[in-house]
Amino acid sequence: MLHQTDGLSLQSPIRPLSVLVFYLLLTHSCRGQLQLIGPPQPIVALVGDDIILPCHLKPEMDVTAEPLEWKRSDLIPELVHVMRAGRSLENVKNPSYRGRTSLFADELKRGNISLKLSNVQVSDQGTYRCDIPLWNRQSSLQLVVVPGAVASAVITLSGMDRVRGGVLLDCASRGWYPQPEVLWLDGEGNLLSAGPTETVRGPDHLYTVSSRVTVEKRHSNSFTCRVQQRTTNQTRETHITVPDDFFTVQSSSVPIITGLAVSLAVCILLILFLLFVVWRWRPTTIKNKRSSSDEAPEGQKEIRFKTNGTEDQCVTADGEREQLMTDGPEPVQLVQDNGQKKSRHQQRREEELQRREEEQQRREEAEKEVQTLKEELETKKNEWQMKLHEETTKREEAERQVETLKELNSKVHATTCEEQEHHSHQEDSSSANHSSASGSLLVIGVDQQGKYIHLTNTSNEEQQLGGWRLEMQVNRKNISFTFEKSFSVKSGDTVTVSCMMCPSPDLWWKDFKPFSPADRLKFTLINITGEIRHELRSLTE
Repeated sequence: MLHQTDGLSLQSPIRPLSVLVFYLLLTHSCRGQLQLIGPPQPIVALVGDDIILPCHLKPEMDVTAEPLEWKRSDLIPELVHVMRAGRSLENVKNPSYRGRTSLFADELKRGNISLKLSNVQVSDQGTYRCDIPLWNRQSSLQLVVVPGAVASAVITLSGMDRVRGGVLLDCASRGWYPQPEVLWLDGEGNLLSAGPTETVRGPDHLYTVSSRVTVEKRHSNSFTCRVQQRTTNQTRETHITVPDDFFTVQSSSVPIITGLAVSLAVCILLILFLLFVVWRWRPTTIKNKRSSSDEAPEGQKEIRFKTNGTEDQCVTADGEREQLMTDGPEPVQLVQDNGQKKSRHQQRREEELQRREEEQQRREEAEKEVQTLKEELETKKNEWQMKLHEETTKREEAERQVETLKELNSKVHATTCEEQEHHSHQEDSSSANHSSASGSLLVIGVDQQGKYIHLTNTSNEEQQLGGWRLEMQVNRKNISFTFEKSFSVKSGDTVTVSCMMCPSPDLWWKDFKPFSPADRLKFTLINITGEIRHELRSLTE
């Protein structure tokens, strides 16, 4: 018994030591396989949002008692968030992040050290690194900050489809993330078949999309370009109405040209047929003449008899009378035979002359018909040429109008882009300048038929327009519209100002004067203090 007791006393300190050694080896082995995992793609956030920067251990392990750090190498100091023994140290962080960062205490037990960043600012954009210093484990991710509003969609007339008689429309919008989709709709809300959407991603990680569609004449000729991002629930729409003239000119020129070509072909075939008939008729006539001359050799005396005059006729008659008196019965029979032969030859010659006269008459009639057909063909040709000239003139006029509208739309688009870029620079400059620029209201488009204009608030704040004036100058004639005191426009919204007879505008303008692209136009937006906030002129101004 004593021996057994001593054996137990020797084994008792060895067993805990072996367990400790085994635990240390197991921990070291696990740490050697640990990885900090971050997102493979950049994190995109809107200004003012609260976001989470993901970072976690794999496999899961409790890091509550470990030193944890989030850093940005482009900052001084570079620490964004620091945790020691489960407590956050605010004093050592970069001042711009104080009070805006935190970790999820309950998730630290599972190895989740994701960082929550509140009230995202433009200056927060950059590369972040989560770090466990004692374990020498790091992971990096990129944060992209985008403005709260994207650019409106802009529709332009890019040309005409001469084969289908349609109009080509282009739609473009920029400043999107994630990538949006582009849809085309008609006036009844039906989807139109468009070409593939072109997408370009800029150095700021924002997408610019564009799409083209060919539209044909419809009941309302009203079309809509819709750019939407379902994830962020953002949508931009722009409407355009195409005049009927653009479709009529193109569709009418095709049947006119086709009809002219068919008429010319028919007339040419008719002339060739008549020429073929005349060509076949002439050899038959010549052949008949030759056969008549060969069958009547003795008729030469008869012909000479009729052509020599009265004197020869008397001599021939006297000679025959004398021959009958001297020769007796046989000469009388010979004279009778000769008289019968002459009668037959005379009858044949008369028939030949009659046939020649008939053929001559038919030939003259055929020539008259050919001449009449030529005159009718020439008349129709002149008429078609006049119609074709008129259609060509109309098409050229329509193309000039399209070019004018394209130039006007290009200028409006360029003005809108300049205003948006200017607005973006003002946001970055200072808070005072940001407040001033956020109230800018822009004239971004006009109706091609001159029935209404659009005003869009491109700022991030609601704009009060009470007492503001919208002045329009058409061919040097000025009219003015004053907004009511309580009127305002929310951020990103578009207001339609139109005449009393126009359908469904946002505001009725009693003195609104319809205009056309050929007019000299000028639009001016003036605030309460008399300051001009935006001005737009036409290309003819």
